[in-house]
Amino acid sequence: TTEIYTLSLHDALPIWHEAGHTLGFPHEHMRRALVEKIDRKKAIAYFKREDNWDERETIDQVLTPIEEAAIRGTIADPKSIMCYQIPGEITRNGKPIVGGLDIDKSDYAFAAQIYPKPPAPPQTRD
Repeated sequence: TTEIYTLSLHDALPIWHEAGHTLGFPHEHMRRALVEKIDRKKAIAYFKREDNWDERETIDQVLTPIEEAAIRGTIADPKSIMCYQIPGEITRNGKPIVGGLDIDKSDYAFAAQIYPKPPAPPQTRD
């Protein structure tokens, strides 16, 4: 027999996120505009408590911004599938960085920029 398994959004989110990496998408939460919203001490304590990350892992995964010169894409998008959900308890202003729950317009725009459609073949007369 064949079983059909339907993914929940919770199950699909990391698949879409990892597919984004495969296609060359950077982590959005590591864009300078978003990293600057995060309180360093609070982030280190939070990720130690929640994910058992040491300080170095948190610095590498959350607190080190991608150099702007290395970014080819759209402006920082806190709703991108590539953005981690950052709770308000570790941001400087207390507001969360919501993170992406689906592929959004900015993700599609970036994909179209780095993988443009090939031009249509020329029309030939028969």
